[in-house]
Amino acid sequence: MSKGSTVYFTYQKDFSESGKDRYFIYDGEAFYEVSSEEVVALDCFVVTHDFWLISSSLFKKHGSLPSKIVDVVLLSKISIGVKSIDGDVQPWDVSKTIRPLFKVVDDFDSYMDMYYRRKDLVFDVYMLFSHKLAEYFEKLSVLATDSGEMERFYSLELPVFNKLTLSACRGIRVDNSAVRKQKDNLKLDFYRQLKLFAEKHKVLYELPSKGDAREKLSKLGYNVQDYSLEFLIDFLPSRDGYTDDLRSLQKTNKAYRVFNSISYGSSRLRPIVESHWTSTSRIYHKSPNLQNIPKKYRNIFIPDEGMSLCYVDYDQFEVGIMAAISSDPIMKDIYENRDAYKDLAVQVFNDEGMRKKAKVMFLSYTYGMSLENIIRAVKELGGDQKNAREYFSGFTVFESWKESVNNAFLKNGKIATISANYLNRNTNAELTDKEKRASVNHVIQGTATYIFKRALLELSSLDGVQILIPMHDAVLFQHTNQVDPNSVVELFEDVMTKELSGKVSGKASIEAFYEKNN
Repeated sequence: MSKGSTVYFTYQKDFSESGKDRYFIYDGEAFYEVSSEEVVALDCFVVTHDFWLISSSLFKKHGSLPSKIVDVVLLSKISIGVKSIDGDVQPWDVSKTIRPLFKVVDDFDSYMDMYYRRKDLVFDVYMLFSHKLAEYFEKLSVLATDSGEMERFYSLELPVFNKLTLSACRGIRVDNSAVRKQKDNLKLDFYRQLKLFAEKHKVLYELPSKGDAREKLSKLGYNVQDYSLEFLIDFLPSRDGYTDDLRSLQKTNKAYRVFNSISYGSSRLRPIVESHWTSTSRIYHKSPNLQNIPKKYRNIFIPDEGMSLCYVDYDQFEVGIMAAISSDPIMKDIYENRDAYKDLAVQVFNDEGMRKKAKVMFLSYTYGMSLENIIRAVKELGGDQKNAREYFSGFTVFESWKESVNNAFLKNGKIATISANYLNRNTNAELTDKEKRASVNHVIQGTATYIFKRALLELSSLDGVQILIPMHDAVLFQHTNQVDPNSVVELFEDVMTKELSGKVSGKASIEAFYEKNN
């Protein structure tokens, strides 16, 4: 097991947390049981599946993890390059990828029963699975190479996954008294909002299901056939205040559920990290989902002794990316010299206070909403339709770029960010409007995630810094007094500038992580 070699790692977790976990290695020649000490000492590529399940046990015992874990579930997800599907079983799950390699599928099912301790472990069954894991990894490596994802995986996705997994196992310190207070606040806030929502919109006293929400939106005159529910809620003007109220209620409900999953006695939270949660490669925390906590309730997080918290955020991230990759001179001028959303709010609504609505309008346009629908939205919000038309009609270069993205997606059956992360099609038919929006969104959001992950890697290499919670385009970290937070701002800016080949100068700033009055 020399450095640079590859071994295949399987395990059986002790769900009672009494220290009876078992660990096995297949090195390409022999299969044998090893100790946890031997596992964390591995300095080679360690191929396994669903590493999140055992990582906490290893860290709890040793305070460290192997640094080159290759989780085939992650590599499969990246290489397949499709969006997740409805249901619990995804195309990259081992039941879909490794199970078909078994001549007798009962052998795979037996392994899974032993994996979850529904059966006693049989050495030969685990050995057989290890051989199939190695076989699948070879096939997957060919797929990753052929699909253009291999270089990105080893240079970016693998180190990000390992660093964030270690960070999650280390945990994030919380203030118990603040957790208790915010739990009470959230319970009150949720039920108060639910009551007001039901009475205002004449619906049942419950959070609307997706079907109920779509039915209500259809009655309000929205086109529910061509747009996803998320797009309708986030990017179209709210009629009768329904979508604004629904989104607010949904956010409060998510936060309420997160806090209900936190024990009153918890002093540290250790979430599960999905480093490639969406097709655009966004990072996601679950169990608990810390990214779903609004600023109003975030004061529960506190630094470790001798450390301070800091939150660095990219400024107008998507606007800068769109300006760079489309080479639109007007968009570049807006990004570099103005606040794009405030500028739009003033020009169309003559009111800086409409910045939030203007931001939604700007992003809805860039992600594919037609100009006519934009003008209709401006009318509903009481803005100047003529100014809006002139404003958006100026982005002729950006429009040409969007068309080129759609054409490439249609011609090649796939589309990439500035560094791989392909989104694939499974049809040769003409693009639907939804696919046109999805392809543009994938390039922009996928590029944003790539830049953000590059910045996280740079940040993780700084002495005296520990990453705590990566958000969409921002990160909460803790640092020693020897670290100047402004140096992290400069780091973020430099990474963005470099990755976009100097076409724009990256902008970032230190922001408040939570509302001070809570």
